[in-house]
Amino acid sequence: MDKNYIKPESDSLISIAVGYYGSFDDHWVAKGKSYFYYGRVMKELNRPEDAMRYYLKAKSLFEGSKEYKMLGLISDEMGTLNWSQDMAEEVLSNYMDALKYYSLAKDTLCMSYALRSLGRYYLSVHADFDSAYAYYQKALSVAHEHNCNSELTILQELGLFYRIRKDYKKAEYYLLKALNLDEDVAVFSEIYLSLGFTYLLMGNQNEAEIYLKKATEVANSYTQIGAYNLLFELEKQRKEPWKAIDYKEKSDSLNKINQNAEIKQAVVDLQKKYRNEKLQKENLQLKIKNQSILLLCFLLFSLVFVSVFYFYYKHRHNKKRMREIEQQIIMNREEITLYQEELAKYQQLQSESEDYRSKIGELNGKVLLLQSQNKTLDERLSALGGDVNNSCSPVDAKYISIFRMLLSIKSGFFKGELSRTDWGHLFDLFNYLYADIIVRLQKEYPQLTKHDLEICCLLKFGFTNDALKRVFFTTSDSITKAKGRLKKRLNVSPQEDLDSFIRNY
Repeated sequence: MDKNYIKPESDSLISIAVGYYGSFDDHWVAKGKSYFYYGRVMKELNRPEDAMRYYLKAKSLFEGSKEYKMLGLISDEMGTLNWSQDMAEEVLSNYMDALKYYSLAKDTLCMSYALRSLGRYYLSVHADFDSAYAYYQKALSVAHEHNCNSELTILQELGLFYRIRKDYKKAEYYLLKALNLDEDVAVFSEIYLSLGFTYLLMGNQNEAEIYLKKATEVANSYTQIGAYNLLFELEKQRKEPWKAIDYKEKSDSLNKINQNAEIKQAVVDLQKKYRNEKLQKENLQLKIKNQSILLLCFLLFSLVFVSVFYFYYKHRHNKKRMREIEQQIIMNREEITLYQEELAKYQQLQSESEDYRSKIGELNGKVLLLQSQNKTLDERLSALGGDVNNSCSPVDAKYISIFRMLLSIKSGFFKGELSRTDWGHLFDLFNYLYADIIVRLQKEYPQLTKHDLEICCLLKFGFTNDALKRVFFTTSDSITKAKGRLKKRLNVSPQEDLDSFIRNY
């Protein structure tokens, strides 16, 4: 591909190498090369993400080794790929790495290309003419000293460099110097075009015409189009309209031929791609068909074995789990009975003293928790095929889900803002747990707002300032101020703690 400038149509060939060497860790050099060239093919197929992934895989294999040439090639390709993706900082780092590795490999040809790439980078990305010129000169020095093929392109680019800077004399000098390296017209077609354009900018129309006409004699149609366009401009300057029109027609004609050729090539490429994909699909289907019978037999045997084992294990596990759940439900019921007995005792004593209200609320909460747990366990037991009658009074059942929500709010698992309905349910729960605490507060302190009642309820249940901040989506400072206002409305003395007052209320 690289030696003959053949654009790949698919990755079918290189993927064989990747698949083969990818399974051998002892052939790591061949493995790394297969990854690198797979990245090259991906780049040519316009799949930059896949290309970069395989370049990085190759680099990780070669890093720390003495395969400097491969490391240089990988860094060079990564730089080119990053340039096409407009990642300027990475480009510079990649090209610098490439130069370092080529230097270690003592590969002067690649060194000259790496230096030329750095010159291009500074010229194109930063318009830093001084740095660009320095790298181009280093590249030229290396190429000339070691008689590298890269000397021609470096001289040509130096000519373009000076043409950009409008130093046409130096541009002419380097382009003519490039021409002196060889006399192959096909090789120098672009240099002829560059020289013709340079002479046109210098106002030297005769020399411009000579080199532009030479550029039209090559087989490269794109170079010919450029040359005819410049000749068109030249004849316009000379005020020769008929000649100008003739050159314009030739340019347009070649453009049309190129466009038609590109369309035909695109159709051919599409057909080839379709045939390749169809062939790959047929091969894959054949492979799957050959393996399907064996796989089906294996799956059927495995399915029978797994099914028998699964049902045996499930039956045994379910029986054990059902026994555990039944025992837990019975233990919970016993605890509920004990708590209900305590509740009855405290409710009798409540008529004599109000100090038992908090204890009654705590016991009510424990009963609700156990009944909630029993309800969940009973659902699990029913799903397993067992049956234990889980008695739960309609009143208690009503508050179980609300109590769960309250615990979720306190632990921080509940996300979102509480609605008016949510607060209504919570007020009902607190009245149930703490002997009509809301009713009593409203009766004794009619000046309390709804927000004050909300804070009272949450403090009664042991909410901290941080928890209150989460519930009301506010700051610590706002909570402190709200508690200060509540303290005044409850007529609590400044020395007394509000949290203790609410807990003992």
